[in-house]
Amino acid sequence: MKKATLVSVSVTTLFYMLCGAAGYAAFGDMAPGNLLTGFGFY
Repeated sequence: MKKATLVSVSVTTLFYMLCGAAGYAAFGDMAPGNLLTGFGFY
């Protein structure tokens, strides 16, 4: 159970870090607070 928790938290953290990096790469310092508004999905 501890291993499953560690893996799930690690995967979630990696996903959010990749989303942040992609948003910064796409918009630079002009990145919106809500990344979906920057891409026009919301």
